[in-house]
Amino acid sequence: MEVTLKPNAQEFLPHVGNRLPSLRAGGTHVLEILTKPDCTFTFRIIDKSGRTSVWPADLFTMIDNSIPDAWIIRARPCNTVALTYPAFARAGFWEDYFDGDPEAEAAFDEIIHTLGDGRYSQGLARDTITAVQNLDELAAHDTGTFPRSAPSH
Repeated sequence: MEVTLKPNAQEFLPHVGNRLPSLRAGGTHVLEILTKPDCTFTFRIIDKSGRTSVWPADLFTMIDNSIPDAWIIRARPCNTVALTYPAFARAGFWEDYFDGDPEAEAAFDEIIHTLGDGRYSQGLARDTITAVQNLDELAAHDTGTFPRSAPSH
């Protein structure tokens, strides 16, 4: 599944500024679809730089809407669900991944490698995620919530 950022999406994300230019630079792979209690949903995406984060789905236009055969549905807290790869569905996977757990990193790299379009290489996302300066904001995105005010950068 692949999406691209809508041309006017920046209007809805003023706190992002120019920190994610690769998010706006074309297609990005969807790694996970997460429902929210308010009946909206978010995409966990990987952009051209290899960074992964969670964003409101309505910011994107669908390029390829085919769901990967390997995806499963996982029930989540608060009557929500995730559609994702089995490795990512494990409770605590993303926390382990961002904490640098070697098994989580290996599972992530294996899945990214299977995307097979030559844009990603093993370890790329793990290495580029360190470039994110505001880790509190990243954690907020990882839980499907967003900062209430613009971060001071």
